[in-house]
Amino acid sequence: MESVTNLSATNGAEVELFAVWTPNGYTVKYNANGGTGTTADSAHVYDAAKNLTANGFSKTGYTFAGWATSAGGTAAYTNRQSVTNAARRPGRRHHG
Repeated sequence: MESVTNLSATNGAEVELFAVWTPNGYTVKYNANGGTGTTADSAHVYDAAKNLTANGFSKTGYTFAGWATSAGGTAAYTNRQSVTNAARRPGRRHHG
């Protein structure tokens, strides 16, 4: 804890301080799931819409169908889809 002095030049003055809030964020990590290439992680903030990173992966003989939330799952998100609160809890990493 830091000590604070001289909040007012007047001795005995009342000083009101206000809370400052920073929004919670989360990271979406992208997994090639058997493909090759790279797709950059994306940083998101709760309650704010933001597009997922464009797919940078490829897999010979396959067409990218979207992002699933598990290796064997079906596509839950499209390429570059705008998402809000894709992670379910603050601090949890959600793999797309």
